[in-house]
Amino acid sequence: MSYMMGSPDVIAALQNPTPDSLAAFAGATDDGAQENMQLLRGQLGMVQAMPRPLQIPIHYETAARYLPVIVARFRQSDGPYGPAMVMLNTILYTPYFVRFSRLPELRDLPQVQLTRMANNIDQMNASTSADEIGEIGQFLSTLLALLGGEGINQSDVDKLKPQFKTWERRFPGRLAGNVGDRCMMMLSNNREAQMMGMGMRQQLGSSLEECGGPGCSRKTREGGSELLQCARCKIAVYCCSEHQRADWKMHKQVCFKSSF
Repeated sequence: MSYMMGSPDVIAALQNPTPDSLAAFAGATDDGAQENMQLLRGQLGMVQAMPRPLQIPIHYETAARYLPVIVARFRQSDGPYGPAMVMLNTILYTPYFVRFSRLPELRDLPQVQLTRMANNIDQMNASTSADEIGEIGQFLSTLLALLGGEGINQSDVDKLKPQFKTWERRFPGRLAGNVGDRCMMMLSNNREAQMMGMGMRQQLGSSLEECGGPGCSRKTREGGSELLQCARCKIAVYCCSEHQRADWKMHKQVCFKSSF
């Protein structure tokens, strides 16, 4: 669907957010022609206001269907903050992203965001709000936790170190002021950072590694063979077909055909 400013389609979309409309406003359809930060933020705000059981399927389906295109759009963009980044930051927690992040070609995403931040410090200080700065840093720290800091350019880190301190003084008690410490810890790649990253990957990716059957957390089938994978979404695994059937009532709410 094409969303034209001021058209009935836009009004309907804002009143009824869908994965298609979120992807369109994030620039992930029609060669980015419908990219619109204002409409994306409006839609995401409406989703956030929904009860959690209604939020999750929207986030999961958006990730399942559009992740490769959203990541491609993020790579095509320039600055550290934009519609594709905002959409990615929203769906990073999904098992779909965790599975997608295991592809080798995604290992450089932390460096991409780090370089954009280092090269746009003056712009961020001049025209970026505290909430946006917090979101920018949160996105970087989560990418580092999930993907690691392999190949990080130390000169970019050195540029941002004093800026993180500036934001800490400028935005006390806010995410923008706290996110610098989180980023620097993940960039240090010390044992604490490694443990935090491992814990986050295990928590967000547990459905990829452990049987989703009620009360079961097996990591292999009887005899040690690999768990059965849901052929449709590829984010759920089971030690037997009985457990897969038993979990279907819950799993079907987040089971969407994966595009990758």
